[in-house]
Amino acid sequence: MTAREKWNNINKETQEKLLNNVWCRDCNCTKMVNYRVYSDPCGIVLHGVCNKCGKKVARVIEIDK
Repeated sequence: MTAREKWNNINKETQEKLLNNVWCRDCNCTKMVNYRVYSDPCGIVLHGVCNKCGKKVARVIEIDK
């Protein structure tokens, strides 16, 4: 299963919660925008930018196999 397929298997409400609760070193808790989805041994990783300052942020999402 691709990273995008794993992400799409997460319901939309949970996706929004995950995107709206990302840590930025400058802004603290923020929203991630312009993200890409990558495979990771733990599940998937989202790489995007902070909605407030535009700096890079990431989020690991563990997915049970």
